[in-house]
Amino acid sequence: MSAVSDSAEQQVAWEAERRPRAALAAALTAVGLMGGAIIQLAATAGQPTVGPLQALTPALQGQASTPVDPRAAKIAFVDHHTLGVIAGAVVAALGSVALIWVLLFLYRATLARKPDLAAAVRPLSVAGPAAVALTTVVRSVALAITSHHFAHSADKSHDAADRVLVWAGQAPPTGGLDTAISVLGVVGGFAVGFAFVIVCLNAMRVGLLTRFMGVLGIITGVLFALPIIGSAVPVVQIFWLGAVAVLFYGSWPNGTPPAWEAGTAQPWPSQQELREARARAGGTDRRDRRGQAEPPPPEPQPAPERGTQHPSSKKRKRKRRR
Repeated sequence: MSAVSDSAEQQVAWEAERRPRAALAAALTAVGLMGGAIIQLAATAGQPTVGPLQALTPALQGQASTPVDPRAAKIAFVDHHTLGVIAGAVVAALGSVALIWVLLFLYRATLARKPDLAAAVRPLSVAGPAAVALTTVVRSVALAITSHHFAHSADKSHDAADRVLVWAGQAPPTGGLDTAISVLGVVGGFAVGFAFVIVCLNAMRVGLLTRFMGVLGIITGVLFALPIIGSAVPVVQIFWLGAVAVLFYGSWPNGTPPAWEAGTAQPWPSQQELREARARAGGTDRRDRRGQAEPPPPEPQPAPERGTQHPSSKKRKRKRRR
C-alpha cells in the first residue's frame, strides 16, 4: 500500500513540475493555429476568383485550351503574396510542433492512472503533429516556387496552372511529389485525430479531464483528422487548447479535477450514481425534517368570568335607563 502511495506522490510531483510547460505548449499551439490561419487569410484576401463560367469559357468556344489559362491572374496574385503564405504556414507548423508536448504530457498522466492505455498512442502523438507541420511548410514553399516560375514563364497553359495549384489543393494531384506530400498530410492528420480521441477519452475516464473537456477533445481530434468539415480558422481546436492550457496551469474555474492531486484514477460518477446520490440526499433531508421537534402549541387564553362585566356594558345600561 505504501509503494502505491509513494508512486502516486512521485507522479503528482512529476506532473506539478511539468504542468506549467504543458500549459505554455497548449497556449502556443492555440496561438500558432489561430495566427497561421489569420496570416494566410490576410495574405490571400482580395485574391481573384475564377468562377465555373470563366473556367468553362474555352470549352464553350470550342477550344481545348487557351494560351493563357483563366487562373493565371490568381497565380500571379499568389506570387506577389508568397511571404504571407509562407509565414502563415510556418506559424501554423510551429503550433503543430508544440502540440507534441501537449499530447505526450496528457498521455503520460493518463498512463500513470490507466496502465492498459494503448502504447501506440505515444508514437502517434509525435509522428502525427510532425507530419502535419512538415507538409504544411513544404506545400506553402512549393506553392511559392511554382507560382513564381509560372508568373515568369511563357507557358501559362491549363496544365502549367494545374502544376501550381495542386500545391494549394485546388487541382488534381499529378502522381509525383505533390501526391506523396498530400498522402503524408492526410496520414498525419489521422494520426493526430486518433491520438486526440484515445488520450482525451481515457483522460476523461480517469478524471483528468472534465466530461465537457473530454467530449470536446474527442470532437477536436475528429476535426484534426477531417479538416474539410471545419472552418478556415479552427475555432473548436483553438478553444479546446486554450481551455486545457488553463486547466494545466491550475486555474480551472471549478477547481482542478481531484485526479491531478491524488495521482490515481478518480472516475467521474455516472448519471445513475448521481441520481442515486441525489435520492439518498433527499431521503436524509426528509428524515431530518421529520426528526425535528414540533413547536409546542400556544397556551389557551383563560376565558373571562361570567360574573364580570365589561365597563362598556355598564355605560350602555345607564344610557337605556335615562
